[in-house]
Amino acid sequence: MTDGRNRGGCLTAWLVLMIIGATFASISNFFLHDTLGRMATGFRIGDEWVLIAWGVLALVQLIAAVALMLWKKWGFYAVAATAVASLGIQIYLGFPIYLYIYTFVGPLILYLLMKPMWHKFDSTGRSIRYENEDGSPAPFGEDEGDR
Repeated sequence: MTDGRNRGGCLTAWLVLMIIGATFASISNFFLHDTLGRMATGFRIGDEWVLIAWGVLALVQLIAAVALMLWKKWGFYAVAATAVASLGIQIYLGFPIYLYIYTFVGPLILYLLMKPMWHKFDSTGRSIRYENEDGSPAPFGEDEGDR
């Protein structure tokens, strides 16, 4: 059943890529963290927690991307929060400054794709459907005769 909202092909494709990437990242960080820790350069003894933390951030990003597929605005804020947390980990590990920019490329692309349809996303937790002739939102439970 559709509620009349159209996400568009680019945003849908981006969210699908986010879901695939976050799934792969969380699985690899949770189940292969020992191997990844040995392979990664610049990791110090005791920094293995970083891979688990990145796994948790990837899991949060996966949940956020699914929430965005379900038209929940809070998903974008969760994606932005994971980027900030990831930046903190990168600073802790001493990554080169130019790599910090890549942390925010994904959320920036997501913002640019969401911006034209920002008003269509639910900010209250209630689902909204678009059924009016002018495209204005009508919360579930309201019929044309109730207005």
